[in-house]
Amino acid sequence: MTTTKTIDVENLTVQAQDLPKLNWNDAVKACAALGEGWRLPTQDELNVMYQKKDAIGGFCQEPLAGYWSSTPHGKILSNGEDDGRRWYQMFNNGDKYNAPLEAMQRARAVKSKD
Repeated sequence: MTTTKTIDVENLTVQAQDLPKLNWNDAVKACAALGEGWRLPTQDELNVMYQKKDAIGGFCQEPLAGYWSSTPHGKILSNGEDDGRRWYQMFNNGDKYNAPLEAMQRARAVKSKD
């Protein structure tokens, strides 16, 4: 288990530093590698992190610098599977977009407070 600096915000414990730019599957694995309970934030949790970004600190706010969420884009294909896209959020302006799992985005791990 890796030791990581954290910050508590509302009902979340947030990693104090970014993970490197990763595709979505690798971001999920990198979060889990931090130890029990670490994961990508949901779209709603990521928005809370954006709203509290100054208190949390360390987010990249460059244009085109998005952060992955765990939330599927929501489109279901005719075969019943999701469309393989996940929501991400820009931390320079709060805009939300979706991208294929292969896209490279930043990530910040979270876990629910006990």
